[in-house]
Amino acid sequence: MRDILALIKQIREAHQVIVTNLTATGSALSDRSALLGLGRQQAAWTPGSFGDMEAGRQRLLDVFDRLKQGLDGHFKLEERAFPPLFGELMMRGLLAEHNDIRSELTQARDLIRQMDFSGLSHEAATQRQSDVQQALGALAMLIQDHATSEEAVLDLLQRGVEADGAPENGPS
Repeated sequence: MRDILALIKQIREAHQVIVTNLTATGSALSDRSALLGLGRQQAAWTPGSFGDMEAGRQRLLDVFDRLKQGLDGHFKLEERAFPPLFGELMMRGLLAEHNDIRSELTQARDLIRQMDFSGLSHEAATQRQSDVQQALGALAMLIQDHATSEEAVLDLLQRGVEADGAPENGPS
């Protein structure tokens, strides 16, 4: 029982550790901090603001690289720790969510990598910016939904463990 509670605590603390590491080294992002970072970068891509688009594009790519590193580490922890607790069907659902987020991240990242604003009309550049905003919004929503459902499952796991008759041993 203590093993499961420790695992729940570890996964919850993983978000905080990643945020701390990001502040110290700029090397990772958690689900929730990634969402905040995307929001800050998304604000720079408002239709009609055509400042230094290449610098903005590079900042977005940097955020995406850190986001990918943070999510990969977080997902690896979940995918290693949760199978004994979730069972096959829930793990399939969790893996599907992870794959959806990875896919959305890759698509958004590729869209930004391929952006070239040189020679575009104002309308075309505005459309490209709108495309980026939509991709960032979809990714942010997917990450937020994942984090919310993950917290709900962790709450249920913790409540189940703390209830009378909970299993005595968790995953090793």
